[in-house]
Amino acid sequence: MISEEQLIAFTKPASSSEEVRCDRATDMIRAAMQEFHGFNGRKYKVIPQGSYANDTNARRNSDVLST
Repeated sequence: MISEEQLIAFTKPASSSEEVRCDRATDMIRAAMQEFHGFNGRKYKVIPQGSYANDTNARRNSDVLST
C-alpha cells in the first residue's frame, strides 16, 4: 500500500539533481539520434513526458520521449 507521505512526495516537482539527470538523459538521446543516419533530414523533438513533465515525478525515474 502507498502511504500518504509517498503520495505527497510523488506530487512534488523534480529536485535540481533530478532536473540535471533528466537534462542529461535528453541530451544523450538527442546526440544518439543525431548520429543515427536514419534520422538525417527528419524533424524530431526529445521531450520529458509522463510524470516528469506533469510535476508528479516518480523519483529517480525520468520519462523521455522522442517525437
